[in-house]
Amino acid sequence: MLATKDASMLNELNNIGESALHEACLNKLPDNVNMLLQMGANSSLSASYRYPVHCAMQVDCISCVEVLHEYDNDVLKLAEKIYGNTAMHCLKSKQMFEFLRSKNCCLDEKNKVGDTPIMTKIKEGSGLTPWLMRPFIPSNHSNYSPFHLNCHSILIAV
Repeated sequence: MLATKDASMLNELNNIGESALHEACLNKLPDNVNMLLQMGANSSLSASYRYPVHCAMQVDCISCVEVLHEYDNDVLKLAEKIYGNTAMHCLKSKQMFEFLRSKNCCLDEKNKVGDTPIMTKIKEGSGLTPWLMRPFIPSNHSNYSPFHLNCHSILIAV
């Protein structure tokens, strides 16, 4: 398909509702993601529960997420259709967290069960929880709950 540059097939979906762009993200192929987008692939197309950005998040491919974001600034705000998770809910690494924060992704966005990315990571038992809490830990510790202070002590240990 790419060799012939047949744009009519770019947004065709496979039997699980995903396009070539989804597959390029899942396989960590940022050059293919870029080529597909240049040829007109739709970064917000999905008949499955997720968008290409969620595929890139699943495999923690920052370079694919960067390419998707270059073509569509709103791609990081897309919520999965079933769970309502945004890119921030799908974090797998500190590096991805730093990238998403640099793009002003919201830590307060709730998914369909009412969980923010922080709550999602707490429920998962993720080691990323302290990193997600960093923006909320004040330098002056007075008038803060034990939860905030505990997160601060975890950050010091990290």
